Amino acid sequence: MKEIITPALVLDLELLKQNIKLMADFGRKNHIGIRPHFKTHKCLEIARLQIKAGAVGITAQTIDETEALVKGGIKSVLLANQLVEQAKIERFLSLCDLAPEVLLCVDSENNLRLLDKLAGAAGVKLKVLVEVDIGMNRAGRKPGEDTVHFVKKVLACPNIEFKGLQGYEGHAVLISDREERIKTASAAVELLAGARKLLLNENIKCQIVSAGGTGTYDLTGKNSGVTDIQPGSYVFMDAKYAAIRKEFIPALCVHTTVLASRGKGVYTADAGHKALTSEFGMPALLDKTGSIEKLNEEHTRLKLTQGSLLPGDRVRILPSHCCTTVNLYDNVYVSDKSQVSEIWKIQRQRAV
Repeated sequence: MKEIITPALVLDLELLKQNIKLMADFGRKNHIGIRPHFKTHKCLEIARLQIKAGAVGITAQTIDETEALVKGGIKSVLLANQLVEQAKIERFLSLCDLAPEVLLCVDSENNLRLLDKLAGAAGVKLKVLVEVDIGMNRAGRKPGEDTVHFVKKVLACPNIEFKGLQGYEGHAVLISDREERIKTASAAVELLAGARKLLLNENIKCQIVSAGGTGTYDLTGKNSGVTDIQPGSYVFMDAKYAAIRKEFIPALCVHTTVLASRGKGVYTADAGHKALTSEFGMPALLDKTGSIEKLNEEHTRLKLTQGSLLPGDRVRILPSHCCTTVNLYDNVYVSDKSQVSEIWKIQRQRAV
């Protein structure tokens, strides 16, 4: 693939499809909906492959992503976040007639009143999930009676339709010890399932209960109180998740070119911070024995413990965090049988 100018994001199509199939098969076997996160890949072609494989919908994290998905023909989109600015809410409301199901999260009374007012002005019946805080301490109502009390306020809004609950056990998904991960995730998801039971006891229908991530999909996806899960990273995998999820295969890498040898197995290549993120630690080398020692803006320093490289040689790097690395690129090169077959657009900016 010498025709690719580095640094470049490269995706193995066969491995991508294997990962999508594995998660889809899990959903079918366990009667759980798969609602994958768009934020991982930000690519309509991949979202369509996930839907084709049986996903019940796609999860978005921003209004930009939601617009891209709806305008890209995805029929069920959950914006798993709150919108509190009027301009963003109005953009969201304009999408509600373009797809059969467009869902938004809410967790505060002030936001609920604004949503109800703007939905009424737009002539839209807005579908919402109430977010429940099950341990992330980031957003959501307190599990239990506080959630029930708030849901009743949602039901009283003439322009709002209550569809269910959302929670996220994000504090558990990257726990390396499996037993500890099971314990933490199970306790968190039980809080969400408990909130659903309280609603059912009040004869309040709860059609959707959405939670889960790649690190906990096999735990959350087997909880009878959950209807669908929101895994993201499984499609690509990365160096962080590789230590936790062995069943999915790394399908995404960054190609870089060696620029110089610095002696004693140390080399400089052309992919730095602007091509790779490092908030989850340093990326990893693929096909080579060694490590990445340092990232600068446009350079990376590699150290090999075996073998050697020459200026002009290509090196494949496994991102430490696939989601944030993808967000640095406008396109991904799709490799089919070691040949570039397509170039897919990454939806980094507002859809127009």
